[in-house]
Amino acid sequence: MKNVTLPIAIELVVDDVGWHNGADGRYLNLPARSGLPRFHHPDDVKALNAIGEALNMKIICSLVLGEWDRKNILRGVPHVTNDEKGWDAAGAMDPEYTRAYFEALEESKYLDYSLHGLNHGYYENDVLNTARQYYPTIRDEKGNPVDFRFLPKEEFARMVDLFMKIYKDWGFKKDIVTFVSPCGCMGTPEDEGNKAYAEVLRDRGFKYWCNSWHAYDPHVCTIEGLISTKGYDIVTWNAYDVDPDYFEPIGEGSAEGVALGTHLTNFIRFNHEKNFEYVPKWVNYFKKQAEVFGFLLARDMEDCSSQAMYVRFAKLTEEKDGFTVDLTELDKQQPLALRDEFYVSIRDPRTPTVLDGGEIALYETKGEFKTYKIKRTKGNKICVKF
Repeated sequence: MKNVTLPIAIELVVDDVGWHNGADGRYLNLPARSGLPRFHHPDDVKALNAIGEALNMKIICSLVLGEWDRKNILRGVPHVTNDEKGWDAAGAMDPEYTRAYFEALEESKYLDYSLHGLNHGYYENDVLNTARQYYPTIRDEKGNPVDFRFLPKEEFARMVDLFMKIYKDWGFKKDIVTFVSPCGCMGTPEDEGNKAYAEVLRDRGFKYWCNSWHAYDPHVCTIEGLISTKGYDIVTWNAYDVDPDYFEPIGEGSAEGVALGTHLTNFIRFNHEKNFEYVPKWVNYFKKQAEVFGFLLARDMEDCSSQAMYVRFAKLTEEKDGFTVDLTELDKQQPLALRDEFYVSIRDPRTPTVLDGGEIALYETKGEFKTYKIKRTKGNKICVKF
């Protein structure tokens, strides 16, 4: 169906939000952090919020909260810090700076949060094993990486609970329902280890797992009820002072792009005073993407993930003077959170109407095509006519 499609709803997912010191410290056995060679400033997240406001999108900030541990609850906990016995984030913290950072996040109405990690890595005997906090690397006798392993379910649960303990101690108020694993996910959603992770998340109220699966082709699936969406990285993780005027849109027909994978460093400048200079450029870049047939801008992670399920599992069939949308396969997936509404984009001057199974209303107009929102009312087949 060349002129009718279920568009991908792009959501902006920004990793590594929360680091105080941004400098890559791996040469000192410290975390890679955000890769920005300066301390982060509250204006960094304020600039990100300005992008979200201009796009009318609640951007997902994937939080790393190890440096926020003002009660040193990570001291003595194995595998989460580079100094298990002597961990002292409280002693290193500037309370005034951290409070200003906290307020900048909480006052930003166009920023939502996801759980990313504690210190973004897995440590063995105080030595960084890998930046993939939940997928430790297995090495041979020469130290070369040969495989990975899953954490025991109890250890993964402890890491999640420690993150949430620091989060609640600071008084963050937004519910976290999205998980973003550092450096992507290993294995596939069918692996028992990943299912165990999803069970832990599901039992704690999570609904979305937004990540790249290194060994899995489909870009959208469910895992223990969580909707999993695959990202599309538009620029390397540690690039700063990035000028998006040099980027091209992802393009019509791209198989990727459900959730755009980015990092806080990408949106800010080395001199934080200049952060807002590039805000219009980023806004323009994402608005141009929404003008490509087959894409639209999501309002939040729920919008993105729900539409992604319809894109993956709904079946469009051309009919005389119209089309049908078959939701039979979608209804088999049983995700924890799925809207009864979805979007369809049409390159046709005629006005569509729903004859059976739903209601349709114009959502937005972009150049040569219009996007409509369809609401399911009954059954699993929706018939649309022009």
